[in-house]
Amino acid sequence: MEITNLILTAISTIAAVISAIAALLAKNEVKKLNNHISGKGNIQNHGKVSIKNDGDNKGIISGVNTGEIRK
Repeated sequence: MEITNLILTAISTIAAVISAIAALLAKNEVKKLNNHISGKGNIQNHGKVSIKNDGDNKGIISGVNTGEIRK
C-alpha cells in the first residue's frame, strides 16, 4: 500500500512539474504576442518580405533598415 502511494505521489509530482513548465512557456509566448500586437519592445520578423506601394507618398520615414531592399 505504501509503495502504491509513493508511486502515485511521484506521478502527481511529475505531472505538476510538467504542467508548470508548460504554463511558463505559454506565458512567455503570450508576452511576445502582446508586445507584437501593442508595438512595444523590439520586434524581429524573419522570412521573405514583399512590399508593394503605388501612389503619391509624402512624409518622413525614419528607422533602421537591415537587409536588402529592391525596387
